[in-house]
Order: sequence, then structure tokens, then C-alpha cells
Amino acid sequence: MDPSRAMRSIITVCGIALVTGLITAALLSDTALLDWDTYQRIQFITRYDATGVDTHVLYHALLLGLIHLGVSPVNGVFAITSGSVGLLAATAWWVAGARGLRGRARGLVLGVLLLASPGFAALTLMAEDNLSYLPPLLCFLHLITAAPVTSSRERLRGLVAGAALAIAMLLNVTALIFLVIGPLAILALVLQRRAEAQRLLLACVSFAAVYYGFYALSGWSAEPALHKYIWQAASLQDFGENPTSTWSWIRVEHFAYGARAMFLAPTAYRMDLPPWLSDGMLFYAPIMMIGLQGVLVWWTVKQQPEDAQARQCWAVIPLAVFGVTLAFPYLYESLLIERWDMFWLCHFLWFISFIRTRPRMGVEVLACALITLQILGTGVVLKHHFSDQFAKEGELELRTTIDQIREKDRALALFPANMNRQYVAHIAHHMPNGAVYLVDDKGPSDVVCHRVSRILVESQVSCKRLGARMHHLGGAFIHVDVGSSVVNFLLPEARKH
Repeated sequence: MDPSRAMRSIITVCGIALVTGLITAALLSDTALLDWDTYQRIQFITRYDATGVDTHVLYHALLLGLIHLGVSPVNGVFAITSGSVGLLAATAWWVAGARGLRGRARGLVLGVLLLASPGFAALTLMAEDNLSYLPPLLCFLHLITAAPVTSSRERLRGLVAGAALAIAMLLNVTALIFLVIGPLAILALVLQRRAEAQRLLLACVSFAAVYYGFYALSGWSAEPALHKYIWQAASLQDFGENPTSTWSWIRVEHFAYGARAMFLAPTAYRMDLPPWLSDGMLFYAPIMMIGLQGVLVWWTVKQQPEDAQARQCWAVIPLAVFGVTLAFPYLYESLLIERWDMFWLCHFLWFISFIRTRPRMGVEVLACALITLQILGTGVVLKHHFSDQFAKEGELELRTTIDQIREKDRALALFPANMNRQYVAHIAHHMPNGAVYLVDDKGPSDVVCHRVSRILVESQVSCKRLGARMHHLGGAFIHVDVGSSVVNFLLPEARKH
């Protein structure tokens, strides 16, 4: 490549990463609701214990590094989030170019990735830790499914792909599903697919070197998370108890709801939508999207040249990758959008293939319709996040509650035990020097009290001692939904503040 052209490419990629990262940083705020895991991480990171099994070991190492530089935990989380989004945008730009797109087509697929992805927007605004592993994961997916090249470049691709997978897995252990490359490498050897076998084998070697090299450099202070979760994944077990049977209609429904959440309405469960918009987003739009997506996939397959098979990656590899990214959300927490992010990256790679076919004969109109639906979904997510529009009554009350606690400057706050745990985490985050308690009225003269620790762990405490502490502090903030019988039980003479 011409040196000046290479320099322009580097400047462009760095510029995309910087601009996208800065815009993301400007959008992030802890005044809005964050992910529950994010709140917990902000609390425990200052007392982080490096021993044991850590499923996000590299993420926490990066966060601790920022804290040692004087960055607060919440700003450290936001820095990693904005940096991850910037790196993802830069990686997507590079992947689109490497797969043959130029000019406006390249910009189009990047715009679709960032703007026509409601689930990605929600993950970003809630500062989800999953965002950190998306850039190396996209790099891995591109390299492992790319068309065969020369032997020397195949070796390089394998080494880089394995290293990218190791980094992704150190950031989030769920990337272990892509260790399917091991069996694929053996299959490629058996079927004498030399180019793919070479790429896959070197990816496995590179993965092991980088993954275990990280733990070796850290002195093996923690057990590799892979060792704990690989057998669980291989046996198709959920991380926790799942009340629904694996092969049940309810599981299929959850799977469909999760897909709808990732690609159209990720935070609809938190919204009070007008009936026309609710019906449109949750019923009619998904049906339209399924139909449009089906037509576009059919077009992509139909438009492949007859000699394409000789110039494309061995079909088994992309099919296996696609299969595991689709099976993962079905088997593990189907309703959560963060379980769909790997499939979302595969969908992005498919979209690049679709654009390369130069859609015409009305197919481009159908593609625009699909993109428009998803942009509208992103718009609804942003509107809800940055305003009171579509907010449920409980979320509006939460904002008022935070203001009241600050106004009264209370060191202790009481809330009903059935309060939304994401709301509880948000309140605890905004009471760094206070104590949050949950009280449950079981009946006459029977109240159960729990304290919410700084790392959001709930532990039962003596209600008598809680009442004594309230008396000593001269009162507490008492949520309106805490019944008068509970207050009288704790402080017979107390009145609500």
C-alpha cells in the first residue's frame, strides 16, 4: 500500500474512534438509570479482590488503572464505555473496507451500526460492561470468516484472530462460545481444507498464548474464568436456575422477545407508551422486520456469483459462528439484550455482504424501510433516556426521590422491599455517604428489615436497631410507599418526613 494512503487510512480510523468516543462520553450521565451491574461495579471496584474467578478480569484491570490515575469509579466506567464505542466504530470502518466497501457504502454500514441499533444504544447509555469486548470480538469474527488468501496472510489472520478472541474473553467470559473454532480446526484438517485449517489452528494457539499469558503475567492470582464456565457452557446449562424448560414454548417466546428488544425496543418494559405506539413497536413493526429481513437475506444469497464458492470462506465456519451466536441467547437469559450482542455483530457482517450485492429492483427500498424502523426504535430509546417522555410513573418518582433525599440531606433512607432493584441501585449510588434499608410489612407487628450494602448486597438486620439508629440520627427519609404501620413499628412516635 502507498505510504501516504496508509497514513490517511490510519488518520481516518483514529478520527472515527476519537469523534465517536467523545460524542458517547458527552451522552453518558449517572443522573439517568444505568445497568444494575454498572452500579455494583462502581461500588466494589475500590475494594476489588483479585483472587477467585473474575469473568471481567481485564475490564477491572483497566478500571483500576484509571482509578490509580485519579479518575473516579463512575468516570472510569464512562471512559471505558466511550472508548469501547469509539474502538467499535473504528473497527467496523476497517472491517467494512477490508470486505470491499468504499466511499458512501462504507459510511452507510457504519451509520447503520451506530444509529439503527436500538439495543446497542440502550447498552451504551446504561454503560453496560459488554460494550468493552465488542471491538476485539468484531475483529475476530471478521478474520475468522473472511475469504481465503495467501498462506502467509492466512497465518497472520489466524494469529490476530486468536489474540482478539483472547482479549474479548478476558473482558467478558461469554466470548468462550467461540472456542467452537477448536472442533472446526479438527474438521478442516480431516476434510483437507488446508487454508481454513491453518487459520483456525493458529487462532487456537494464539488464543491460548494470549489468554494464559495474561494470567501468567498477573502471577496466577486469579483462576481463569474459562476453567469454571467452559463445562457449564458445553453442557448447555444456564448460569443460574431458569424456571422455564429448555424446549418449551415459553422459552421460544422469551427468545423472540429478546430479539425484538435488541433490534427494535430494548427499554420498552420501562416505558409508558401510548397504545398506538405500543402496538406499532411491539407487534406490527416486529412482523414487518421479520418479513423485510427474510427478503433481504434471500436477495443476498441469490445474488452471489456462481464462482463465489471458490472465493469465499468455507461455509461451515460462518454457519457455525452464526449458529452459536443464535443458540447462546436461546439457552442463556433470552430476554436480556446483552445476550444478543454477538449475534448483532454477525448481523452487521451480513449487512456488509448485502450492500456488496448492490441491491436494486426495489430491494433497496425494502432495506431503507428496515433501517428506518430501527432508527425510529433508536429515537424512542434516546427520547425516553433524555427526557420524561414515555417514562413510567415509578421512574418519574425516582427522580423526585433523589432530589428529596439531597434536599433533606438524610443519612438513612427507607424503601419498600418490593421496590425495583435497579431503582434501589440508583438511589444507593446517589447516597454515597448514606445507608439504604428495605422494609417488608409482613403483617401486624411483623416487619422484616434489610440493609443494602455498598456493593448492593442485601442482608437482614434488626428492625429494633434500625429504629434506634433512626432515633439517634433524628429521623430518616421514608419513601411514600412505606406504610404507616412500618413507621410506627420502628418509631411509634415518628411521623413521616
